[in-house]
Amino acid sequence: MEQALFMWFYVIGFFMERRPCHICSAIFFIALGLLCYSDSDSCIFWPTCDKKLNGEMCTYVYKSIYGDKTDAQ
Repeated sequence: MEQALFMWFYVIGFFMERRPCHICSAIFFIALGLLCYSDSDSCIFWPTCDKKLNGEMCTYVYKSIYGDKTDAQ
């Protein structure tokens, strides 16, 4: 959660300081939306994930560690 909050403050600060053009801003937010829409579990801007092991671990982390075993939930 802290990492997502830091990223939001960083992006807001960047846009306040640099003031990119409207087209560049739109392209950035569209690309960000598409990237987070394609894999919402590992999106840094809104951290949500399907949980395993009684809420201790996200599914994508569990799969990277233990493979595709579905016996422990």
